[in-house]
Amino acid sequence: MFTNYNTKMLQRLKILGVIILIGIQFPGSIIASGPLTTTTISGVLGEDGWYNSNVTVSFDATTYASRPQSLTYSINGGDAITRAYSRVPDEPGNGSFETINQNIPYHWESSDQGLVYVSFLQSSEGNRSVALAHTSEDPTFIYVHNRNNPTPVSLGDDIDVLAQVYPLLSEGSLAYFEVWGVDSMHQNDQLLSYSNYIAESTTIWTTAISSLTVPGNVSFLYLKLGLMSNPTGIAFWDNVRILTPAHKTAHIDVPITENGQFNFLYYTQDTDGQRETDQFLTVKMDTSAPKPWQEFGFVKGVCDNCYETQSAIIDQQSGIQVSSAKYRYYTDYLSQQWSSWIPVSSTVLYNSQSPAPNGSTQMIALQTGEVNYGSPASGPFRVQYKVQDLSGRESVSPIYGLFNPWLHIDGSIFVEGQIAVYSPDPGITLATADVVSGQAVLSMPHTGWEVSSYSHVLANAHSLSTLIPQYDNLLSSGEGLGLHLPTVSGVYTQAGDVVVDTEMLSTGFETTAQSTVVLITGNLIISNDISSIPGNHTIFVVDGDVKVDAQVSEITGIYMMSGDFISDSSGTSQVQLTINGSVIALGQLQLGRDLGVGNVNNNENTPAEVFNWQPQYITDSELISYLTGSDTTYTWREVE
Repeated sequence: MFTNYNTKMLQRLKILGVIILIGIQFPGSIIASGPLTTTTISGVLGEDGWYNSNVTVSFDATTYASRPQSLTYSINGGDAITRAYSRVPDEPGNGSFETINQNIPYHWESSDQGLVYVSFLQSSEGNRSVALAHTSEDPTFIYVHNRNNPTPVSLGDDIDVLAQVYPLLSEGSLAYFEVWGVDSMHQNDQLLSYSNYIAESTTIWTTAISSLTVPGNVSFLYLKLGLMSNPTGIAFWDNVRILTPAHKTAHIDVPITENGQFNFLYYTQDTDGQRETDQFLTVKMDTSAPKPWQEFGFVKGVCDNCYETQSAIIDQQSGIQVSSAKYRYYTDYLSQQWSSWIPVSSTVLYNSQSPAPNGSTQMIALQTGEVNYGSPASGPFRVQYKVQDLSGRESVSPIYGLFNPWLHIDGSIFVEGQIAVYSPDPGITLATADVVSGQAVLSMPHTGWEVSSYSHVLANAHSLSTLIPQYDNLLSSGEGLGLHLPTVSGVYTQAGDVVVDTEMLSTGFETTAQSTVVLITGNLIISNDISSIPGNHTIFVVDGDVKVDAQVSEITGIYMMSGDFISDSSGTSQVQLTINGSVIALGQLQLGRDLGVGNVNNNENTPAEVFNWQPQYITDSELISYLTGSDTTYTWREVE
């Protein structure tokens, strides 16, 4: 218990029935204002206020003499969403006096004077309150305190203390509370502040409140809820709250993971029922560059090798930044190759051909105007575009060829990876047979064939062992290849890269009828034509890439590889390549030959690569027995 401090710390004077405390500053007029919400947007900020990444909107609420209760928001006029703020535990403990111990509230103790008891008749919150009653000829301050259960605070904290009081007072009596501080060792008690005085009896619960900033050498706060009786009085106390910064602030995050413009209407409501006025926030998010590039086309200009080109693009979020549209072009004239990036001559709405406004979300055509590719020049002639949206994201088009190289497939090929070819000119058919790709077939028009996903035995093939059941056995039992391709049927192996040149072919491989499997644990580099007779059935199984040099015009055989099939290892070949057989690649099919525009055989009249299927491979029982390890039985029937 603590003795009354009125004779030890303060001089109390009674003047006209009002008690004045000498040496302690009055708390002044403290009014609980409404909540305030601030917002922070986290993400990668692009241009024009657009974010280029997923965004998190953080709502931080601050209240005064109350606690944040809930955040209510709507987006783009949609349904309102209300979310409760998370709350730290209330301070002080048992501030509503619901838990008692021998008629004294748990965590609280009483002064030596007067009567202190738990009341079940009066309560502001819950079912109980604590009552103080006293009769005295002299002003006497009686109180309950929680010094042994104080609230931790930090230097500079702004603290609000509130309590509800129901006073039954005689003239000259007062009800109020005091705020005390102690140091980290729970010593050196000092009076920090006190609440407004309640000097009259009321029939309603009244709020007593005090605000303060924590000074130095104070680590904990405790309260004295009191009654100054002069001569008599009763005060009921309830719903005591110490609001630290942790109690008066709260945080809610709202993530945005979709592109678009989001108009927030939001407000915070506090625990006293005060509601913030409507607040507004706009968040713009565009994580995608403009796409897709489409509708490429070109027309002949006035001069030789002059062409006008255009390509269209759309951005349905922030819209196209038309001033950023540029192009560059490629020509072999005077070894110029790629030009620098040049602003396009015009940007128009694709459908109406009217000038495109900045930020348009319609399809926009980028037009180069007439470009002189130089004369004489044999091509290739190429053009590429780039443009940004308003958020600053840039999109670069594919490289378009004005007269693109193309291929013709008259037989089955299988590629687990991607088939990459130029976009063909209108009307060109690339395939008249089945083409199987585990990923994407880029620019692959067809005739008479269904384009769909379906199951087949090569689906999800990931190694040569999954393609050839006997691969490991063949690799370990095959005969060494040596310096020349074989002239006798059988299985042959070679470790490391193999280069097929005139020396490798010098012993008569091309003119010998045979059924042969050649396994290579490296790359196969073909630098000479392979023109075999019809009876030569050879399968090359390559644990690596198959690379065909620029000068090669014809190869024969079935080529199975774990890597890529590259039709032009130099990237500069203007020679047509014919493959008499088939390609089965677990990597990509890279078709890089370009016949240009000025040659006799050019991209306008000749495919750059031709695949000719050789059906005799599927009826060679000796060859199939090597690959499967068993004899093969054929059943033939007519089909309609």
